[in-house]
Amino acid sequence: MVSCNSNKTEAVEENSKCEQQCSEQKNQVVECIMNRRSIRAYKPEQIKDEELQTILECGINAPSARNSQPWEVRVIRDKEAIDNLNKEVIADMIEKRPEAKERFADEDASVFFHAPTLLVVAYDTTQYWGQSDCGMLVQNILLAAESMNIGSCAVGCCRDYINSPKAADFVKSLNLPENYLVYLTVTLGYKDENPDAKPRDDKKVAYME
Repeated sequence: MVSCNSNKTEAVEENSKCEQQCSEQKNQVVECIMNRRSIRAYKPEQIKDEELQTILECGINAPSARNSQPWEVRVIRDKEAIDNLNKEVIADMIEKRPEAKERFADEDASVFFHAPTLLVVAYDTTQYWGQSDCGMLVQNILLAAESMNIGSCAVGCCRDYINSPKAADFVKSLNLPENYLVYLTVTLGYKDENPDAKPRDDKKVAYME
């Protein structure tokens, strides 16, 4: 026979376990946020399809104003396509800012850091909060990748080129709806570096009392 006191003890222990598990889950989220770094060196092998799918699902589950979901995401995993876009972006940057030529003097230079996967995130220009919503989508992607120890980096230097007439053929290949412009690109791949965290200025946060 099991006494009432025994049942109460078991219930308390079970509640304690649940609370501990919830606490551990919260800590895992915080740990993921605090551990994430922008990765600029990747191993050549492609990330697994199921890993990519999970990352994308996390991305599109980001909040958006009135649930408008004003984003489109395109996945590029073809090395030649990424390399070609990289060359075009670098050429455009050097044309606009000649001082950038020194930065990209190495023929192997890449604004996408030779990542095996590149995401192109576009936003609906008719939605007032479109860019803000895409920012939350990208953050979900970055943190989901980190949770699987997959490196990522948000790359914005290519946006001006992609949204210019020069990149019309590339944009056409993305098959975006009308009124959409590219917001950011995101590199994904297995990490080939583990950089230290950059200092953060906590004085940027102030309590209004």
